[in-house]
Amino acid sequence: MLVSSPRQIFKGLVCFSPAGLGHPCKYASGSHKVAGRLQSSARIAGCVRRRVQFPTKLVLRAQSAADNSAAAKPPQELEERLGGLAKQIANLFPLWLTLVGALSVVHPPALLWFRSQLVTAGLALTMGTMGTTLSLQDFKAIAQRPQLVGLGAMLQFSIMPLMGFLVSRLAQLPSGFAVGICIVASCPGGVASNVVTFLANADLPLSVAMTTVSTILAVIATPTLTRALVGTLVPVDPAALLISTLQVVLLPIAIALHSGGFLLGYWASRVFGLTERQCRTNSIEVGMQNSALGAVLASLHFADPLTPVPCAISACCHSLIGSALATFFRSRDQQNSQLAAVT
Repeated sequence: MLVSSPRQIFKGLVCFSPAGLGHPCKYASGSHKVAGRLQSSARIAGCVRRRVQFPTKLVLRAQSAADNSAAAKPPQELEERLGGLAKQIANLFPLWLTLVGALSVVHPPALLWFRSQLVTAGLALTMGTMGTTLSLQDFKAIAQRPQLVGLGAMLQFSIMPLMGFLVSRLAQLPSGFAVGICIVASCPGGVASNVVTFLANADLPLSVAMTTVSTILAVIATPTLTRALVGTLVPVDPAALLISTLQVVLLPIAIALHSGGFLLGYWASRVFGLTERQCRTNSIEVGMQNSALGAVLASLHFADPLTPVPCAISACCHSLIGSALATFFRSRDQQNSQLAAVT
């Protein structure tokens, strides 16, 4: 039996010919051919396995990263979409208020289920929601400038009572309606003013502080102002009661009382040199009253059933005007931002 040289064994096991791996050299024979084929096949399999395994790991890693990115992306997109939807709903607040007000007039039983307990819960929810947008630093900044709150309270209990008195005199309203207007004009700011302040991109901490302070001052200011204003009113001929409530009450309140409060509150703040956000806040706080408190006071202390009517209508009027004003402020801010981005 011939013993092959190490060179022949090596060439039989591994062939580096251009024909490719797996083909033993022509001078490898016998068991060396078999060993060469097996050895070459094993090497090819290992090489292919390594070549396949390496890209597979890369593919798996890339796929895993893509899955993680896809898993993290939908919540972010969902959050952005929900945020955009919430902004659109907030911007259409005047529309929702108009629809609900129209429903209450056309079909009152549809809203009779929303009684005092639900109103209280709704107000608490509203204030809690507004509170989530504030921090302790916001109120510290307000505490460092108490003159802002004092100025707002002064405008609150001066502009609106004067407007109520003038509207009652100029429109020649019946006594019940006139008393109701004076009552609602002497009330403090309501919770709705905080919502409108938020929608108008105004100073929400200042609004909350003004609402709180004006509510505390109302314990003395509201009865005093009501007594002073109502005591100067001259009774009107009862025939005026035949005039439609919408024609007599809604028009003066909507156009004169609240519109004048919003306008004078804004420009009076301008005169005192306040910032744009602070002017907006004072305008909203002055123009929007606590109509619910006015309705309660009118019902408890005045026998005339017409007295609470202006307070009820006032709630819709100042909310509509205030929300429309907030939409105007927001759109103007967006236009200014776009102009700033272009320049």
